[in-house]
Amino acid sequence: NLGSALAGTMAVTKMSVNTTAGYSVLTYDGTASAGTLPHGLSAAPAMVITKELSNTNDWFMYHQKIDSSPQGYYMQPNVSAFKNANNNIWNNTAPTGSVFSVGTDSGSNSSSRNYIAFCFQEIEGYSKFGIYTGNNNADGPFAYCGFRPAFVWVKRTDSNQDWLIWDTTRSTYNLTNSVLYGGNNYAQGTG
Repeated sequence: NLGSALAGTMAVTKMSVNTTAGYSVLTYDGTASAGTLPHGLSAAPAMVITKELSNTNDWFMYHQKIDSSPQGYYMQPNVSAFKNANNNIWNNTAPTGSVFSVGTDSGSNSSSRNYIAFCFQEIEGYSKFGIYTGNNNADGPFAYCGFRPAFVWVKRTDSNQDWLIWDTTRSTYNLTNSVLYGGNNYAQGTG
């Protein structure tokens, strides 16, 4: 039982942590009672994604910049809907330097269900989790990361739009314009 060796009120069944890259993957059993789970990182996660393994339910995402009170919202990487208010996914509690919280919603903590969680911490020069405001210009706004990203994942948070994914494997130089549409069964596009 890994949960007893780490801080948190719920038990972790498996865990893999890479503090250098700033991510961890863990599995846990739901209890339907609000609780906390250790993430194993050296700082609070900027993003947490959970998925019930024993059902076809949606993915649920916490993002530190989704709102001024991000712990009261979630996004779903597998659907086009924008942010949704729900205090019961993350128990209306922001992640800390040692744990993240889950509430009583089935998206993160249903009784006797198995879950996986992916936790991501910002690492300077390696990963960045932020927000920007579009300007309706073909050139767009500039979002400074401090490095050249190999993977960019974007979601509009004020209307139903596709998740957009660019990477440097499919587009190896600027302009990086081969885009995937997360949450939909579309062919690769350009944009």
